[in-house]
Amino acid sequence: MASTERNSLTRKTILGLLIVVVGGICVACDGQEEEQFEPSPTPMHPVTPTPSPTPTVTLVLSSTPTSTIAPLPSSTPTPTVTLIPSPTPTPTATAVPSPAPTATPPPSPTPALLPLANESAGAYYSRGVAYTNLGNYQQAVADFSKAIELKPDDAAIYSNRGLAYHHLGDYQQAIADYIKAIELAPDDADVYINRGSAYVKLGEYDQAVADYSQALDLRPNDVYAYVGQGAAYQGKGDYQQALTNFDRAIEIRPDFAGAYNNRGLLYSELGDHQRAIADFDRAIGINDYYADAYYNRGLAYYGLGDSPRAIANYTKAIELDPNDADGYGKRGLAYKSLGEDEKAIADLEKFLELSTNEQWRAQVEAELEELRGK
Repeated sequence: MASTERNSLTRKTILGLLIVVVGGICVACDGQEEEQFEPSPTPMHPVTPTPSPTPTVTLVLSSTPTSTIAPLPSSTPTPTVTLIPSPTPTPTATAVPSPAPTATPPPSPTPALLPLANESAGAYYSRGVAYTNLGNYQQAVADFSKAIELKPDDAAIYSNRGLAYHHLGDYQQAIADYIKAIELAPDDADVYINRGSAYVKLGEYDQAVADYSQALDLRPNDVYAYVGQGAAYQGKGDYQQALTNFDRAIEIRPDFAGAYNNRGLLYSELGDHQRAIADFDRAIGINDYYADAYYNRGLAYYGLGDSPRAIANYTKAIELDPNDADGYGKRGLAYKSLGEDEKAIADLEKFLELSTNEQWRAQVEAELEELRGK
């Protein structure tokens, strides 16, 4: 799992983060393995189970909602959504479901260039897919761009480049590529889902709702579209419609961990931490490698004033995703609440090592100054 500092120290939705391989392309989803929503690039992850589309790259959603724990300013984690794989423009090997997730992070991107079979669009496309699976999104963008030069009318190449931009956090460029993909293949529900996820990440919830509606017109029982749209409604403050969407996704697919995670986030935002914990329990029961669900359950326990259980959940999330800045930040605050200052300092320093969010770094630096001044 890549570094998951999603929207500061906030709650994590499914864009967040399960990695699924569909048709050879790695997709960020809801933290659940599928033959596979912080609204995460749908994606995250994602955040996440999946329809069986042919490749594009579940931030599940990330795509990432509810207030944060003091002393950091409260903010609503951006709803996350699942990224869906785009169709393959050239022949590829049969899609193989990814193996059960493990606590080991994915391999680091390979610094050396991978071999290229030839100078065709298909060869660049295939290598771009390989780089995507390795998490080397910059090189993936370069290869997809070369493929587009050679074959500018292929929707799948634009869709996959959009996903790479999505993972890089360049949501505007991702949307531009999704728009082009839709122009070339207007009936691809997955691209609408991914574009909806990007709109969620940008806080453009009305556009996201419209994209998910289009996806549902094309594929009426798509659980990713229901959850992503639910995250968008939650971002708009329409909690009843968000709940309806999450309930519908669970009705269609009772083993969809991402739907329980997002519904739990909604309950947390409404202050119903007990129901939230019950939903996070369900998500973890379905997928006990779901780092975001442990993190979110930790926030719910902290909201109930139960710092020891919060710490236990943050610790499990960190074990599953050692590069998760948010987990260290929140665990540090929980240790501080218990008066365990040395542990709090160590975790908050680790947050600063991993985080690139200047606003939250400033808040944590203030916390550290207070702790060191004792």
